[in-house]
Amino acid sequence: MKFPIKPLINSSVISAALLISACGGDSSSSSGPSMQVTATKVASVTQQAIDSAMTEQGLIALSGQADCDVELYRLEYSSLGVEGESVTVSGALSFPSGPGCEGPYPLLAKAHGTTTQEDYIEATVESAAFDHGFFASQGYVVVSPDYLGFGASEYDYHPFLHRDSQAQAMIDALRAARIAVDSLEENIELSGKVMLAGYSQGGHVVMSAQRAIEANYSDEFNLVASAPMAGPYQLEQTFLSGINPAIPNVAAGVFLSYVVESFQNIYGNIYTDLEDVFLPQFTDDITDSFPGERSLTEFLIGGVFPTDPDQFLQNDYLNDFETNRDNAFRVALRDNEVLDFTPKTPTILCGTSEDGAVPYFNTEAAAAYFNNNGVTVPVIDVADQITVIPGLNPGLIHHSLGNRYCYAAVKERLLEPAK
Repeated sequence: MKFPIKPLINSSVISAALLISACGGDSSSSSGPSMQVTATKVASVTQQAIDSAMTEQGLIALSGQADCDVELYRLEYSSLGVEGESVTVSGALSFPSGPGCEGPYPLLAKAHGTTTQEDYIEATVESAAFDHGFFASQGYVVVSPDYLGFGASEYDYHPFLHRDSQAQAMIDALRAARIAVDSLEENIELSGKVMLAGYSQGGHVVMSAQRAIEANYSDEFNLVASAPMAGPYQLEQTFLSGINPAIPNVAAGVFLSYVVESFQNIYGNIYTDLEDVFLPQFTDDITDSFPGERSLTEFLIGGVFPTDPDQFLQNDYLNDFETNRDNAFRVALRDNEVLDFTPKTPTILCGTSEDGAVPYFNTEAAAAYFNNNGVTVPVIDVADQITVIPGLNPGLIHHSLGNRYCYAAVKERLLEPAK
């Protein structure tokens, strides 16, 4: 089915027709759309620096030691916006370097989780540290898009959880990475294998991209592995369950306001006035915040939104949302769900059953849907690996720390065998 640690060193601009292969180490046997890519070197990061960063973050036992140095570039490239308009977007490209690190290597598109800070970008040594420790220093070329509304994008909002634009972000990041790798004088070779991985919002991004690639771009991308992790695949039920959650969700207000603003910008019919949805004392915190100056951590630590939705939503709106299946917001949520395809690519799902930010039933529902359609997709629950820190919200801790354990697990069970 078709579905429509050195400072800046140098920069180079690459403009070319996109020439790629679906199945080999040669990336120049079939053509796709024309694309202009600007690649600016950000840093060369040594194995020692990578291992030090992983040790400081308590991740070295999961990541393993670096095998290679890493080159980090910032990419800017042409893509499409929500309405199919031409836009400029950005992302990070990281790849192994040094003696014995020439490849060929798979290309991994990694989708980051929710961020609310408008100046966030992936192409910094700090932002890319996880990518370097787990992947780029161990034989992967990694591209991580910033998404619309961040980085070089001039969008004045981020289309949060919008299925099709998220898929486009990943697909065009893969294209830009191939052009950059082929054109930079860094002596790195791609194997032709493509992989996807993402956690939280990134899990929804990955499943959106997998769905689109398998339907429309299988000749362009030799997709060999996909790892959607802890994503909200059943969007409507995710937000309905947030009214009376099984596990208290301190992030519910942030996520709900973020997606309401996202879908209002996209569809224009979620509300007439913001106070139709939210109590007036919260509207100033929502306007211009997605993205804005505050980080997600600042939202949560600052307690901007109460945990209970009836303390920040208008009662009439809350009642309509709960009882009216034709509520415009519910319709938009259903329109951006991703469980309407059957994976052709080897896929593993991961999450924590004690997740208090993105309910684990999303992972269970995805596995059940795929199984009912004839495809068995393994599920990894990392809840028993997580130690809750006294005094902190257990559900949020599970969601936050589940990221590292899920990446380690899917790397071992899916990505490494697929290399």
